[in-house]
Amino acid sequence: MNFDSDQLNSMEQLDLFVLDQLLKKNITSEKRILDAGCGKGTHFFYFLKNGFLINAIDQDGRQVQSLKKNLVNQSLNSDCIECQSIEKMQFPNRTFDYIFCMDVFHLAKDQSHLEQMWNQLWRVLKYGGMLFVKLYTTIGIEKYIQQKSKDRYQLENGQELFLVDEMLLQKLAEKVNAVSVEPMKTVISNHTAITYWVISKIMDI
Repeated sequence: MNFDSDQLNSMEQLDLFVLDQLLKKNITSEKRILDAGCGKGTHFFYFLKNGFLINAIDQDGRQVQSLKKNLVNQSLNSDCIECQSIEKMQFPNRTFDYIFCMDVFHLAKDQSHLEQMWNQLWRVLKYGGMLFVKLYTTIGIEKYIQQKSKDRYQLENGQELFLVDEMLLQKLAEKVNAVSVEPMKTVISNHTAITYWVISKIMDI
């Protein structure tokens, strides 16, 4: 994939994780993408404007309506974004070649909720497809966080989040026979751990 000057300029807004995958050519424009939990739509808009086949969902109805209005104002297709929760997605089985789920799992209510989201993401991913995950974890910061309940931890800044440990990540991967595309990477900053994970689907649950 070659990038023109406009594409390179718009890439400045992308998370480095996404940018890295584009530069490695792990993501190609003829494949279908889902942005699961798109938030403000930074990555969704980049892919849509640059000719990728993308759908996006978010459970925040106001956010989705704002994004739809923005799409209409730019004469872009507003039907490709919907208000849906990840754990109750309405897409058919094996719909997407690539799924991005970034900065979402820490919003899980508990482990059961996380597993519901995980199962749905895996259900709509095609065979040979890739799931790109960015999530908050406990990896490398165990002594800096305080466990408040079974599934929730308090960071040094006082923020309380659902955090995933490495054992649970391995359990999730084993449950669906996921194959690692790249080694799991964790970046620690200010005693906060963010883990990046790329896995591929070879079979259904």
